[in-house]
Amino acid sequence: MSDGPVPLARLFAMAFRDLVDDLHARLAERGWDDHRPAFGFVPVAARDGPTAATALASLLGVTKQAASKLVDTMAAAGLVERSAGAHDARRRPVVVTARGRRLLAAAEEGLEELGEE
Repeated sequence: MSDGPVPLARLFAMAFRDLVDDLHARLAERGWDDHRPAFGFVPVAARDGPTAATALASLLGVTKQAASKLVDTMAAAGLVERSAGAHDARRRPVVVTARGRRLLAAAEEGLEELGEE
């Protein structure tokens, strides 16, 4: 280990990781133990309305196929669903389900609690 200062970017990354770990521990205490950290970005992106898988892929920095697989996993867990495309049946925007909104609310509550500590 170096005796020099720790780069700021590394400190931010470590703090972010600790925050995510603490949040997921709180969610598990509340019964939300069937999700992964990557699940959090999708409901946030889709909370205000249907979101395309391509937009999710861009947000997550992954391929459209990887984003689609994540959405499929979350849909199987009842957190999101694919709606019918208004103008194109091939496009199936992602929408947050009632269960997904409850998870989002629990996560926001957990983050607020962590911010108060």
